[in-house]
Amino acid sequence: MRIAILAALLVAAPLAAQAPSDDAASLIAAERGFARLSADSGTWLAFRTNLDARSIIFQPRATDAQAWYAAHPPRDGMPPQGTLFWTPAHVGVSSSGDLGFSTGPYRFERLGRDTVRAGGVFASVWGRRPGEPWRVLVDLGVGGTAVPTVDPERSVRVAAAGQPSRATSDASLAEVLRVDSALGARFADPSSPDGLVARTADDAALLRDGVGARMGRDAARSIAEAAGASYRSTPITGTVARAGDLAYTYGTYTRVAGDAVQAGNYLRVWRRDAAGWRLVLDVASPVPKGA
Repeated sequence: MRIAILAALLVAAPLAAQAPSDDAASLIAAERGFARLSADSGTWLAFRTNLDARSIIFQPRATDAQAWYAAHPPRDGMPPQGTLFWTPAHVGVSSSGDLGFSTGPYRFERLGRDTVRAGGVFASVWGRRPGEPWRVLVDLGVGGTAVPTVDPERSVRVAAAGQPSRATSDASLAEVLRVDSALGARFADPSSPDGLVARTADDAALLRDGVGARMGRDAARSIAEAAGASYRSTPITGTVARAGDLAYTYGTYTRVAGDAVQAGNYLRVWRRDAAGWRLVLDVASPVPKGA
């Protein structure tokens, strides 16, 4: 959630990157154009312009994004609340070119007597219908401990492609939701084939509040240990690309920390490989206390 103004920086281990395909290049251009519109004309207009009609944001739970922005227009005569900057650092696209994801650093600035500078790591899922531009389907992110540098011209890592499937879209979605549910029940178990460690791809980005982004299975192992045996997550829904090689799910999670129960939202992007569905992006963001 680029509008969750906390602090973080996308720090990624060096990995071999794919050369951008035409579809990946167009997604990178769409994300950069989205960010440019925010910097030039304000966040509200940028989101209203780039959100799909079915977009989801988290306020604090999964919410119809277009309806939320329509109900929260900029107030006439009021100064801007601040400026939001971001840029993609890591993207992936289905071979059918209709589904993709983007993640990277964001920074918020409000200058004046009460100067605010904060930032984090955003994650967006994008969709594209035939003959139409890319639109944001889901947006979620995390904060961390430092205000990142946002370089619009930075190089972008492109995730490896998945393996297409001949299964119907309904069957593929049912399979992804089954895998997601199993992960939610066995998340922290390092020996389970359904746990986070086993389900994480080597090039996956894992985003956590207060940390930012970490990459791969070593990060998954650390996150699973920190989550503990009480961690549970439940999917709400998801979507699978036409090619059946990329999918996303989102939902809610809980974990017990001492005497308190921490609740939050998650967003997961799944890529099909020879062994089945693996996470290529995993985001978990806690709901603010009292929300």
